Amino acid sequence: MVVGLILGLALAGVGDLAVLSGKTVYTSSALMLIDDPYELATSGQATEFANLDALRYKYAALVGTDAIAGPVAAQLGLPVGDVIGALSTNLPGYSLLMYVTATWTTPAEAQMLAQATADEVTTFISNEDNTYDIPAPYRFTFDLVDPAPAATPHGPSKSKAVSLAIGLAVLGFGLGFAATQLLHFLRPR
Repeated sequence: MVVGLILGLALAGVGDLAVLSGKTVYTSSALMLIDDPYELATSGQATEFANLDALRYKYAALVGTDAIAGPVAAQLGLPVGDVIGALSTNLPGYSLLMYVTATWTTPAEAQMLAQATADEVTTFISNEDNTYDIPAPYRFTFDLVDPAPAATPHGPSKSKAVSLAIGLAVLGFGLGFAATQLLHFLRPR
């Protein structure tokens, strides 16, 4: 039992230290809305919402690529790979909304990154419309509803550290106890 207790306490301490030594990161999210006022008003088709939803998924996927992240990285003077790794999107169900979220090590950069990415989505769509010469009535928009607010911190969680420490302590105790019992059983008499 003593070996199990020692191993359990050692693992609990390592787990607690590993979680609490993590860095604080900051996140900010800009809220966007995809819309096609002309088609929604004139088509009379129930599929128009499905079409806009499909387009919403398309542009959400493009946020994490060079097509969107590349110009954002160039604008902010950041490495493209870091920008791609810092961006994510959230598409709430049964809506035409998209959250563009940036996670970074400083609050100002997280906010600027989220805002610049949302702006780039709008610019990218406008450039596509111009490149493919889409007539104005058939163009959809992806507009900013809420600009990226001040970033919120997300740091090491004491409750996660305690949970991990307890789990590792139980595991360490069980392994230590089982190992000493096995050695005792296998020892010649």
